[in-house]
Amino acid sequence: MHEIRWFAFVSALILAPMAVAAVGGIISVLSAWVGGGYNPLTIIGFTAVMAALWGAPTYLTFGAVTFWYALRRWGIESSFVVAGFAANLLSAPVVAAYFWLADPTAVAGGTAFTIGFGCIFAPLLGGLFGTIYRAFVTKGDTLREGAHGPH
Repeated sequence: MHEIRWFAFVSALILAPMAVAAVGGIISVLSAWVGGGYNPLTIIGFTAVMAALWGAPTYLTFGAVTFWYALRRWGIESSFVVAGFAANLLSAPVVAAYFWLADPTAVAGGTAFTIGFGCIFAPLLGGLFGTIYRAFVTKGDTLREGAHGPH
């Protein structure tokens, strides 16, 4: 079992989707402004923003638990891309139940739509989470040694 740095974990969990949404928003606005209207790049940027919002419930539940498990089990060198993809697939029954409760006729389409986009964005968010978490942990270790000397 490996130690989890909670500040780094929570920070990376929050910053990863915010970074994707911010980059998507910037791409969307700039491409609409430069292109004089909507174009494919505008739609792609807007899709990244909406994916961060639409996927937030499953990311913050299934993603957080999967990342926590990967860190505890395999440590900082875990494949968070795979963990993100696994979290997306593990969330499918809950997503289907949500659509069944909201509109029983939309179960197949809504679940396929959500999990389909999740197959793209969940590994992206997982990889970004891992990158941010590693940066916080390694930078924190460097700062701690510089301030107090090697332990």
